[in-house]
Amino acid sequence: MKKFKWQDIVFMVGGFIFAPSLVASIINKVHMPLATTLPTAIVLSVFLICYASMKFWLAFTSTILTAICWYILIFI
Repeated sequence: MKKFKWQDIVFMVGGFIFAPSLVASIINKVHMPLATTLPTAIVLSVFLICYASMKFWLAFTSTILTAICWYILIFI
């Protein structure tokens, strides 16, 4: 069994907490300013590269969901 680093688990839990709140915003069609959504989506995308380079696959998985939600918010 593969041993996970504790940081990977912490980042994963945080990502899975953020994603549902963003999904609620998408469902309710809450309009968020581009000045907020675009930088957040871009930074999360950079985090994905960092997580992959450190092999933090749990954090990567949860963060990709959160990043997708932010990109969706840009277009609603």
